[in-house]
Amino acid sequence: MKRFILILIWFIFGLSSQGAADEIIRVATGEWKPYISKGLKHYGVCTHIVTEAFALEGVKVEIGFFPWPRAEHYAQTGEWDAMATLVSTPERKKVFNLSSVAYSSKRVFFYLKSYSFDWDTIDDLKDIDIGATIGYKYGSMFENAEKEGKISVQRVPKDVQNFQKMLIGRIKIFPYTIEAGYFMLREQFSSDQAVKITHHPKILQKADYHVMFPKSSKRSQRLVELFNKGLKQLKKSGRYDQMFKESRNGGYVVKK
Repeated sequence: MKRFILILIWFIFGLSSQGAADEIIRVATGEWKPYISKGLKHYGVCTHIVTEAFALEGVKVEIGFFPWPRAEHYAQTGEWDAMATLVSTPERKKVFNLSSVAYSSKRVFFYLKSYSFDWDTIDDLKDIDIGATIGYKYGSMFENAEKEGKISVQRVPKDVQNFQKMLIGRIKIFPYTIEAGYFMLREQFSSDQAVKITHHPKILQKADYHVMFPKSSKRSQRLVELFNKGLKQLKKSGRYDQMFKESRNGGYVVKK
């Protein structure tokens, strides 16, 4: 009898523990290579961070891909449990609980390794042929200098055209996000071309991205706390930085 009771207690405890470990959160998102994409391993480095951070706290993540406005709407209304990932705005703060910064998108200057380039202030960019993309915002410092004619900027319709122009000497530098830059070089240029290009470590512009949880949901605050706790562990272990290193080296690309 005593043995039976012990087995029963063990069985009940096992079920309750399994239930806690199998909590599921549904996260809506959209395509944004190389950070988030259906076509990448773990759906990209940023989605991987979200799933791993929650996994450390015993929460399983289900990802749903939608057009960005629809994904945000689904998360805001509570149809999905969260949105990954967005920058903070006053409007979003009214309807979402924001996580800690999940990752930062850093825009830097790319240039040919054969070109001796360094900069500290916007004045250092005078007399340098700069490439940029039509419709992109590069921060008030860059935008004001461009409008006032302090820097020479050539804008083209597509990002890839700036790298093409750089390789033939039409421009010297091009501001682009680090991960996206190396992803494009790897995917759209030969290895001989890609190896010629590097980036300057000084950040021109940075944007912080958060996982957003609807304030209308009673689960949200607890989920924010779980994610933040898991994210902190991920960073402390060194795995977080390793993920970005893997992304820049093509580790999330599915081999064909």
